Amino acid sequence: MSSMHPSSAESSSVITLLRGWKMIATLLVLGVVAGIGFSALVPTRYQGQVTFFVSNPTSAKASRFESAQLAQERVASYVQLLGSDRLAGMIVQDAKLTVEPTSLAKRISGQSDANTVLFTANILDENQDQALSLASQIATQMIKLTNELEAGSDPAQSQVALQVVSGPRVTDGPIQPVRRNYAIIGAAFGLLLGCAFVLLADMVRSAGGLGGPGSDARKRVRGEDLTSTRSSGSVDPGAAFQVSRRDRRRSVGVGVTASSTSNE
Repeated sequence: MSSMHPSSAESSSVITLLRGWKMIATLLVLGVVAGIGFSALVPTRYQGQVTFFVSNPTSAKASRFESAQLAQERVASYVQLLGSDRLAGMIVQDAKLTVEPTSLAKRISGQSDANTVLFTANILDENQDQALSLASQIATQMIKLTNELEAGSDPAQSQVALQVVSGPRVTDGPIQPVRRNYAIIGAAFGLLLGCAFVLLADMVRSAGGLGGPGSDARKRVRGEDLTSTRSSGSVDPGAAFQVSRRDRRRSVGVGVTASSTSNE
């Protein structure tokens, strides 16, 4: 039994894909359209931001290195504190919002660079003005919360202090959804679907399932076999039986005609 060489199979698949480029291109375009259409169903969200600077008020009692190290250690904790239910609860209470604190906390996040005393708070909201208002609330309530945690009722005893150095501000346009990303995902899905469809259709045609070249080839083979059988002198019993029946009918018909002629 002969087997197809891997390189031959790969080249055959490439040729098949090239022949079906119209179908692949059509599904790719449909995938892009579907991705963009799906992105229209995703809620639009704006992002409010505010950036804090962490300082050490007791720097006169400690070296500059120790003060910087203490501030950097606090940054990582403050970034995690931004998504806490306590900060969200303070914002909800002060702004008299109807949203649950746990739901608001999921929309607040923070980020910071390594070896720095700066960190940025982000808030997402479907309304641009509301996103800016929430960013302002974060700027105010975050400073209150850190003072309470660091010094209790006496803010002067706090080891670190927060200062707003940038913002509050809001993005000019929505950051979600990113329609380009949805279009890329849709294009990739359409491309894969188109390639799979073309290859599968070629396999079905090769197997003769759709009356393609495979079935035509089998018909030609059967015709050649029948011709060779007739030329070799062998007769199919079924075919011989049908021929004999036709001969008998013809002979009967001839006899009836002859008898009728003689009677006349």
